[in-house]
Amino acid sequence: WRRPKAVTVWLPFCIVITAWTAFMASTDSWNLYVDPIGASGTPGWKLFLMMIFGSFVAGATSEGGGSVAFPVMTLALGISPVIARDFSLMIQSIGMTAAAFGILYSKIAIDWLAFQWASIGGLFGIVIGLQYVAPAIPGDYTKMLFVAIFFAFAIHLFILNQKKKRTTYMSIPVDPNQIWVRALLFNQGLIGGTLSAIAGSGIDICTFTLLVLGFRVSEKIATPTSVVLMAVNTVVGFFWRAAIMQEVKEETYQFWICAVPAVVVGAPIGAFVSSFLHRQVLACAVYITDTGQFLAAFIIVPQTGPLVGVTMAAFSLANAGFWYMTRWGSRYDRKLVQLPMKPVSNAELPMKPSNPASPGVMRKKSPSASPPTAGITNLEVKRDFVIQPASLPKHALEVGVTINVKALPSVEI
Repeated sequence: WRRPKAVTVWLPFCIVITAWTAFMASTDSWNLYVDPIGASGTPGWKLFLMMIFGSFVAGATSEGGGSVAFPVMTLALGISPVIARDFSLMIQSIGMTAAAFGILYSKIAIDWLAFQWASIGGLFGIVIGLQYVAPAIPGDYTKMLFVAIFFAFAIHLFILNQKKKRTTYMSIPVDPNQIWVRALLFNQGLIGGTLSAIAGSGIDICTFTLLVLGFRVSEKIATPTSVVLMAVNTVVGFFWRAAIMQEVKEETYQFWICAVPAVVVGAPIGAFVSSFLHRQVLACAVYITDTGQFLAAFIIVPQTGPLVGVTMAAFSLANAGFWYMTRWGSRYDRKLVQLPMKPVSNAELPMKPSNPASPGVMRKKSPSASPPTAGITNLEVKRDFVIQPASLPKHALEVGVTINVKALPSVEI
């Protein structure tokens, strides 16, 4: 039985829209779309249009809707960074949760090890960040720090993707029982949760960075993983701000209620569409979004000496961190490739398409290549195969590489 794909969009849509319509009708709040809201005088229709695009980006890429909402609200609409941050957390708690439902319902693959440990770190990070870190950072500095870090990430993702034949993995290619792996994921989640507390988005990009640049996990796995992570983190952030701190302003709620119909459709559609796109297409969307935000921030935000200095320092530190992560990932990948490979029987070679539940099986690219009689040799690594190092547990990884198999004299691999 195949699960109907339309459910990924229509079920969240029907649930949220029914509740939203009941609220709007009972409170007669339709005028919010045309009347000025708050000190900025921004009508609700602008937030609605902004989040149509923002929610699609959130569902389709590693960057949450906050990566669009926060810079647009603070740079283009002149809204306070605190309100923009709260709005980003609140709106993503709807849109990213809808997208996460679509991902899990459709059985789109995610890295569960990364989700588990990064989400735990993110819970601590967002609470600490909301309570202590975010209140200490001035508004203009928050804007520039946000765009500087995201721009640095886009640069390094672009550089990494220039390596056309690089190996990518379907999950973290290490033994999940190793403590350092869990600690690294927890730490990245902690940093990302703190960034989410500052600007409404962060744990998604931090975890995506570690997975893609460090562990060389494919963007098609890292992206849905970051979406589900962000859904959990924003729900916690929204709850903490609204129920524990009780500091969410009325205009933030008004902005939020105007944008809800947009995100409940855009995010699930984005997640669904991304599952059919090549990872380079998703990466290109990240380049364009982050570069545009960085350039716009320098144009719109009044620049001072200290602000420029802090921005460039943040950009330099982020670059250094991403560079080190990329170099570490490259070295680790070379070590992994040198591991002995798990022998594959002749019966396993002419296989149907590989599936994440059965690692260690190779999928032939061309049926014209007849299976060898005794062994395999002359392996040409390209990119469409799944193979597993023998030294790792079966559930630890699948490596996304292509192997052209030729029937030659017996050679063990």
